[in-house]
Amino acid sequence: MKLRNIILFMCVMVAFSACRKEDLPDGGKKDARVSVNVKVQERKTKAQDPYELPGEANINSLVIFVFAEDGSKTGVGNYPNINAEYEYPIEGVEATSGNSKIVAIANAPANFESTIQSYDQLDASLTQLSAQTQTNLVMSSEVITKNLVTGDNLLGDILLTRVPARLQLAGVYVDFKGKAGLVGRQVRIDEIWFENVRSESHYFSVEDWGVVEKQGDNLISTSVHTPENLVITDGVRTTYPDIIYRQYVMENAGMHNEEKELENPTQIKVKATLLGTDLFDPIEKEFTAVINQNGVHVTGMHDGHKYVYRNYVYNITLTFGENSFDENTSYLGIQVTVVDWGEVDYPWEDD
Repeated sequence: MKLRNIILFMCVMVAFSACRKEDLPDGGKKDARVSVNVKVQERKTKAQDPYELPGEANINSLVIFVFAEDGSKTGVGNYPNINAEYEYPIEGVEATSGNSKIVAIANAPANFESTIQSYDQLDASLTQLSAQTQTNLVMSSEVITKNLVTGDNLLGDILLTRVPARLQLAGVYVDFKGKAGLVGRQVRIDEIWFENVRSESHYFSVEDWGVVEKQGDNLISTSVHTPENLVITDGVRTTYPDIIYRQYVMENAGMHNEEKELENPTQIKVKATLLGTDLFDPIEKEFTAVINQNGVHVTGMHDGHKYVYRNYVYNITLTFGENSFDENTSYLGIQVTVVDWGEVDYPWEDD
């Protein structure tokens, strides 16, 4: 009786072991080794690149995914504690030879790699805006296609681009153009925030600088910023020593309705007060302006793109004009300068 139970138990274990080996998403002989050098951008001085903040090029953790042509995972390299900046070399990620897709992701949550068993699963995964901090921004490569051979495969440099964008209010001005009753008056900025900010984004794009936008119902408002003594005088060109307000946001390139008008674009919202004088009462109003509605772009990069895209810094300047505080209007002039967030250098060459 005991012998029969032992034989039965052994048969079950052999069958279970065979099933497990067959069902493993990254099953198969790992006969290839992948080595890459992951780069965020070329290191620059503050004078060369005044738009990068300290820590925004940090690589704190890194995952290299390798998928077979059918999308099954054939290899993964997990490096949870790197603490590097700008670049990090990876050697010998074990994978299976053959036509493969390779994706690198930096600063994902702990154990992220264990939740991904296929290319489709990675493609559908979302990173959260709430997880983005100045020293821990999610970054990713495009999809690298490569026929891996048995033995060592040296892929050279792979560029990481940041998944979030950064919006920042760089200046506010008042130009009443000599309008009677407004000349020389002052405007106080009471509150600033961003609306229609996407709270989620895909981890990576198929092509370099491709779309990562997660469309749908994932729009939020950022926290309200209350500036301290931000009062602007008509006709005075104020010099701002620092950014007034900045926030990370996710890509929001535009859902369009049947009339091709943008729905729910990312906006800057401002509550402001036209300060009173001996002759005039104060006027309080709320203003709205769409970010990059006119398609300002970095020359040579995504010419003509509109709204908010990944891995860009959007410098925003606001101007209150002669009609801003009229009873039936709330005009707010907006100028956006789109800045490439570090030099784009992608030296990858396929066979």
